[in-house]
Amino acid sequence: MDAIVDIDDLESWPPEVTRLVENVIKGMTDPDWRSHPHDHLRWSQEAEERELRTLLNDCRLVGYHVTRLLPHEIEQVRKVTGLEVLTDELRHRKVSEARSHHPDAFAGHDPDDAALIRSGPNDWQETADVRLGYLDFIAPFTMFDHDARGLMNLLDTWGG
Repeated sequence: MDAIVDIDDLESWPPEVTRLVENVIKGMTDPDWRSHPHDHLRWSQEAEERELRTLLNDCRLVGYHVTRLLPHEIEQVRKVTGLEVLTDELRHRKVSEARSHHPDAFAGHDPDDAALIRSGPNDWQETADVRLGYLDFIAPFTMFDHDARGLMNLLDTWGG
């Protein structure tokens, strides 16, 4: 599919996503919501979330993500991998690719991979493993227009 989905632009949503969200909203706005399998404090249950993830799996989502990328990584993210969940393998791959694309940066001082990983933002305040398995992504952009204060905890601790 490779469609581009902007959560702020309902016209960009695949029809199946629109139907799923409409059904969840209908269930949550029903005066007898207690008879529905939806938790009224959250927009969905696990089944709906799994279905949404499946429906959006081949789509590109418009959103906001803060990270530090080396020049060679930009096109790779845009055209090949997309944003990736943080794993130990990703950390080591990034260091290895940095070595091969930017050998001059390592001239005269070539620390091992573990030392590089420990020295970066993924290990500041001894929190390296806290972010493993996560990808922080904000959408829609209008969240910043209406009340960005709700995002301050995330932005204060994001770390790049």
